[in-house]
Amino acid sequence: MTNGTGEPDAIFILGRDKDNNHSMNHPQPNNPLHGITLEQVVTRLVEHYGWSELGDRIDIRCFTRDPSIQSSLKFLRRTPWARKKVEDLYIAILSDSPRS
Repeated sequence: MTNGTGEPDAIFILGRDKDNNHSMNHPQPNNPLHGITLEQVVTRLVEHYGWSELGDRIDIRCFTRDPSIQSSLKFLRRTPWARKKVEDLYIAILSDSPRS
């Protein structure tokens, strides 16, 4: 399609970040996960709980059998119900942490 000058019309595509979320085109000031990557979430949970307790809290193999950040990310990106549990736990520890 052209704009009458022989040049193509501009096509705008909503950007997505590497975790397939909408990009910063739509600010979400009340979303505690906005601007946080899944890798940051998993890393923070591991720092807070350790792999053993994290596996007790969310019983998924990527946390209980030979755990690693990379294997967890791979599984969580493909498994929405597990990712939701991880995100909910992350939000819970944010709520419990004193604000700076």
